[in-house]
Amino acid sequence: MHVAKGENCLVGSAKESNYRTIIALCKAGKHKIIAEAPCDINIGKQINILIQDAGFDLKDVVMFQSTAALGYGLDYIYSILERCRITGLKGDKLMAMPQICDIASETYRVKEASADDDIVPGWGKLAKRAPMWEAACAALYLQAGADIFVMAHPAAIKNFKNTVELFSA
Repeated sequence: MHVAKGENCLVGSAKESNYRTIIALCKAGKHKIIAEAPCDINIGKQINILIQDAGFDLKDVVMFQSTAALGYGLDYIYSILERCRITGLKGDKLMAMPQICDIASETYRVKEASADDDIVPGWGKLAKRAPMWEAACAALYLQAGADIFVMAHPAAIKNFKNTVELFSA
């Protein structure tokens, strides 16, 4: 981490088991923290409390409630992100941080975005289907209240940027 000192990196994931170590790294390098909670709004709030109690400023925390791909628990994660966002907007400072979603790692683990055309005939070409799946997942999480998106495919990123522009118009 010394190589990136002062570069304002986003470091994670801080969990109940390792948050003190992550805080020490972030303080030493002047970085931000990703606070991870495994699909649970209460654990999300608890890790934020632990981070704050350990002396780390909440303005330097990004929440990560986990991510799921379209059709594989996305509705559950969507509702958690939405509840976190609404709670933060209602004034709960422990839940008012930005939220990050790792779209790429989840999307490309599911068959819809990874199975070749010969395995799933009729689903369309994988080269087009996979980035569309990634972009669709990102667009849904945007609507749920996510702020930061980890994406992989250039076509998915382009499609998602177009979606953001449409929402912003």
